[in-house]
Amino acid sequence: MRSTSISSLLEDSQPLNRYAAEDYLEAWLALTEPEGWNDEDLERLRALFSDRG
Repeated sequence: MRSTSISSLLEDSQPLNRYAAEDYLEAWLALTEPEGWNDEDLERLRALFSDRG
């Protein structure tokens, strides 16, 4: 039986996918079409999520 350490698994693994809310804001806007939203609102929301890391 072969023993595999966690460090060797991590070294061999592919980078993890990262999902960020700001990557989906334009799709959310297109799908929901909230009344009264404009580019300034979208930029404020994008900055809010960006600040959170």
